Amino acid sequence: MAQSTHENINPSIMHLSSNHLISSLSNSKGPDPATRVTPRSRKKPRMPSSTQGPRYHCPTADCTRSYKRRFELIRHQHVHTNIRVHECRFVGCHRNGDGKGFARKDHLKQHLKLVHGVSA
Repeated sequence: MAQSTHENINPSIMHLSSNHLISSLSNSKGPDPATRVTPRSRKKPRMPSSTQGPRYHCPTADCTRSYKRRFELIRHQHVHTNIRVHECRFVGCHRNGDGKGFARKDHLKQHLKLVHGVSA
């Protein structure tokens, strides 16, 4: 015959009310929560990003641009490659087809809002 799950629990902490269970658990012997070390407290303190200088520098010759975030550098590099993958979806727009789109998606969104009056 299978044992019930309650048979394995210490009877001194088994109560009907969850409030009693919490108070019984807090009175039980174990590590003091005030002195317990949490994983977060083991981490090295981080310098706020606003005080850190740019870490990612453009590798293109004669370009002096630097960025704090890697994705910003990747986005910037489209300027040098002349890749314009974000094209306007409106037929007849001068920014539709033949690589006349935008290198950055946020510029396409701005174009759609200002020129065509729609949000992306």
